[in-house]
Amino acid sequence: MTTTNAPLILFTSNSSFTPMIIENCQSLGFEPNIICQTNQWHLLLDMVKQDMGVTLLPQYYTQKLDLTGLVCLPLTQPQLKWELVMAWRRHRLLTPSMRAWLDNIRKNI
Repeated sequence: MTTTNAPLILFTSNSSFTPMIIENCQSLGFEPNIICQTNQWHLLLDMVKQDMGVTLLPQYYTQKLDLTGLVCLPLTQPQLKWELVMAWRRHRLLTPSMRAWLDNIRKNI
């Protein structure tokens, strides 16, 4: 099986990650063979563990999940950039927990 026709299991198309994957596949000259889309990352991994296809996950998930029995490789070409954005209502007082969370993000990212 070549990589261009491998069954691909992805997040749903309303995630910001999936359109990036599809666009990059198309820019490389092929249409991805998407067999399933879900918002549940555990289901993505369960399907991969059942040998139903392959998936692409943000590194954040690979650092938090049990990947026993799986081969995980970093994607180097094309390099996908996944940017997160935070938003909250302007002029609204932040709760102490929100301030602590933002402080933690600022220190670690």
